[in-house]
Parts: sequence; C-alpha cells; structure tokens
Amino acid sequence: YLAWSEFEYLEKLVKSDSELAKKFNYNSRFMDDIAIPNFKGFGEIAKDIYHKDLILEPSTSSGLSDTFLDLHIRVISNHFRIGIYHKVDDFDFDVINFPFPSSNIRTFEGPKTFYSQLIRFFRLCNNPKDFLFRANFTYRKLVSRGYSHSSLYKTFLKFTHSKKAH
Repeated sequence: YLAWSEFEYLEKLVKSDSELAKKFNYNSRFMDDIAIPNFKGFGEIAKDIYHKDLILEPSTSSGLSDTFLDLHIRVISNHFRIGIYHKVDDFDFDVINFPFPSSNIRTFEGPKTFYSQLIRFFRLCNNPKDFLFRANFTYRKLVSRGYSHSSLYKTFLKFTHSKKAH
C-alpha cells in the first residue's frame, strides 16, 4: 500500500513539478521503513502521499547520524559513513543470537556463522573502522560462547585472503 501511494503521488508529481520529483531519487523503502536522506520538509509532503490515518514517526536524530534497518549512517565531512546498527546492542541484557558449541550442532557452525557475518559487515560498511569494530565484537561474543580463538582466527584469515582482490 505504501509503495503504491508513493507511485501514484510521483506519477502526478513528475508531470507538475519535476524538480521536486527528482528529490525522491535517493529514497529507500523496506517494508514499512523509509529513508529519505537530505530531504528537509518530507514530513509535510508525506501528508499528500499517504492516507491521513498513517502516522509517520520521524527520526529524532540530529540529522547527521541515523539508523535505517541494520545500518548506522553518519555524515562526516560531507560524506556518508556507513556502519552496522544492531538494535540488540541497545538492550541492557544479553541476547543469545549465535550458536553455542555445546548445543547439538556441528562444531564448525560457529566459524561458519562468523564467516557469514564478516561477509555481511564487509558488504554494508564503507569504512574499515566500523567493519573491524563489528568483526571484533562478533569474535569476542563467539569466544565467550565457547568457540576456540584458533578456529575463529583461521576463519578471519580465510576471509581476508578471499577479499584481497576486492
């Protein structure tokens, strides 16, 4: 419904105000989450796009840092810096989100989980600092679950070797 509402609005807008329509080029939607970076006043325009009963919750951020899905997006020196946002980091209790080697799974599941997360971080982060922070966080969590340092270290080396050409 949301995407259809946007489509209908933009279809009319292209004919009447092409400059305003261009401002929508960099928006992104996933289900009911929408990101409109660098578009001041979208909240007012949204009233013309969506049904009056739909209440948008605008971000409470400063405008230079925000989250969208699992991304932490910041503006630093007029450039977007993208890192990982994981909402469970904001919880004041431990969330069990990785397998334990003592459970009834094969022992290589932990390193495989680590490898898959490294790929995800590499694809999402556009800077080494955020990538390394999240990789180290995940490594420490898996070690605390009981996985061996050496198996995770070998996994990290395998990952870095596969990414040398990139």
